[in-house]
Amino acid sequence: MTLRIGIDVGGTFTDVTALDEDAGRLVAIRKYLSDPTRPAGIMAEITRDLATEFGADSVSLILHGSTAALNTLLEGKGARVGLITTRGFRDVYEIGRQWRGDDVFNIFAPAPKMLLTRDRILEVRERLDFAGNVLEPLDPDDVAAATRKLKADGVAAIAVCFLFAYANPTHEQAAAKIIRDIAPELYVSLSHEVNPEWREYERTASTVANAYIGPPVSHYLRELEDLSLQRFPRARVLMMKSDGGAASARMLTRTPIATVMSGPVAGVIGGRHLGDLKGIDSLITFDTGGTSSDMAVLPGQPLFKSEVTVARHPLRTHTVDIETIGAGGGSIATLDLGVLKVGPHSAGSNPGPACYDRDGSEPTLTDALVVLGHLNPDALLEGAMPISSIKAQQAIASHVAAPLGLTPVEAAWGILTVLATNVTMAMRTITVERGYDPREFTLIPFGGMGPTIAGRIVGELGIGSILIPRDPGTFSAFGMLVTDFAQCRDALSRPVLRGERAGRSAAQRGRCRRAG
Repeated sequence: MTLRIGIDVGGTFTDVTALDEDAGRLVAIRKYLSDPTRPAGIMAEITRDLATEFGADSVSLILHGSTAALNTLLEGKGARVGLITTRGFRDVYEIGRQWRGDDVFNIFAPAPKMLLTRDRILEVRERLDFAGNVLEPLDPDDVAAATRKLKADGVAAIAVCFLFAYANPTHEQAAAKIIRDIAPELYVSLSHEVNPEWREYERTASTVANAYIGPPVSHYLRELEDLSLQRFPRARVLMMKSDGGAASARMLTRTPIATVMSGPVAGVIGGRHLGDLKGIDSLITFDTGGTSSDMAVLPGQPLFKSEVTVARHPLRTHTVDIETIGAGGGSIATLDLGVLKVGPHSAGSNPGPACYDRDGSEPTLTDALVVLGHLNPDALLEGAMPISSIKAQQAIASHVAAPLGLTPVEAAWGILTVLATNVTMAMRTITVERGYDPREFTLIPFGGMGPTIAGRIVGELGIGSILIPRDPGTFSAFGMLVTDFAQCRDALSRPVLRGERAGRSAAQRGRCRRAG
């Protein structure tokens, strides 16, 4: 038996799917409760169970998707960062862009978030022109002095972003060597590795963000790889990237920003694969788990974008075009001046919804579905997870029904309606507002809650058909197993997905090789 394993770590559950490559069939489909306090601990449990059941030599490939990078940014738990930049450009990061996007008419719109203060932005003498020619050589003494000052200030990571470094990285490489010689314990993030493209603000912001998440996420990736190889010494361990490709943990420790959308992207790849099997071209993937809802429009092959905003911070990184909102099974229902709101805050896996009977007391969508009878009132996961319908009813009655003068069933129906409306509005944004008619698409709902609320969504948008995977709760983990990887030598290229190779020129095809 030769196994290929997909592991998707979510905010509430961690999903595992194992494929026997020799027999061409799935041999394990499982869910584990996630533990945000020890994300690597759940991996130890999963690998132990798989090794016990199938043997240490049975696994050839482990594909891992995680929200570690995304959550580090969202929760503001990154490292203390310093920035070294070209003399005269210290304020690029703070000034940012004047364009405010959708908030153009909002005079109170908050500015993009900064991950470090101005006193930790230092300048050094160096300058390149737009073609990468040296106008002023790098001053090593400036770099050394800046490094010592930042080290004394207690930073754990240093971002280096020089003007036009994407055209000629020699100055950044020399600066990195000086930094590592003086302070080898510091994490170093270089703009020509993170985002080798023009527009200095976006490149600076992405390099700083990469440094901010670098220490905790790179430690997590290395720990993940070590745990997997201890159990499965013959296996190759890869992490899903935001663009649908995959890379080793060792490679991604230098650019962990490439994994910001690592978790949701596998579901999109799986959705495209399922659509191909069924002969359906136009799809909308809809992944609702315990914490969030992720949606993507596929008018054929997946769409891509080069910039995303996470926690009001711009990131320039190639990613599948996915819209994410805080709407899931664990989304908490609250009253704001008598108005019912659901999400974006989630009960997560600890304590979880009230019905989990793990000391959670706030009402969630899962509790509402238990009260409505849409979920089994006694147990989930085929009986492996007992739940309390009494606790669910008590939470909704005390926090929502009583204040609004409703019965628990009416309040539960209101919670479902509000969350479904939030999802519908987000889906309308990525379809109607972009010129796509949702009536021409097939909806593929998955995740623990996707199929449960899909009926409410298609009714509002006029979508005529729903295609539900056989195991929707673990579909993202399955999506990792059907990804067709190819890696291009061109530094600005992204991995090629299934079906795209035919549309490339002969010269482009010559630069690509199969990666798995």
